[in-house]
Amino acid sequence: MERKKSKFYSFLEPVIPKFLRPTVLKYQEILSYLVFGVLSTVVNFAVYFPINLFAPGIVANIPAWVAAVAFSFVTNKAFVFENGGWDKAALWPQLRDFTAARIFSLLLEEAVFLVFATLLHFSEAWVKVAGQVIVVIANYITGKLFVFKNKKSS
Repeated sequence: MERKKSKFYSFLEPVIPKFLRPTVLKYQEILSYLVFGVLSTVVNFAVYFPINLFAPGIVANIPAWVAAVAFSFVTNKAFVFENGGWDKAALWPQLRDFTAARIFSLLLEEAVFLVFATLLHFSEAWVKVAGQVIVVIANYITGKLFVFKNKKSS
């Protein structure tokens, strides 16, 4: 059975070497999540680091999180999981569940900040990077299993 091509795969197909296409097609969901996860991290850092110039990391992390969550919801829904429509009936339950899952990962990241940056005095920049790795993994799991669980079969 041939896999359905995602929007992400279809966009990149012309530049993917032919010998890699079957592998990229097979793992298109996780690859698109990683690409958009990196872009979400860029959004997060673009907000976090300027604010961190005049506010503690644990404070700068909140607006960075809000910006990254907004970006992530749109990209995850539209390109990664390609789940459901944009009508209110489909949108609001997913937005609610997505936000709840992201609040969980925010609390997880804030706990990492509290322990490693505030209490143990590790570099805030390195704690931020390590925290993002933990967050990306947690967000993929919650997005796949709880938020966008009714994904169209691929």
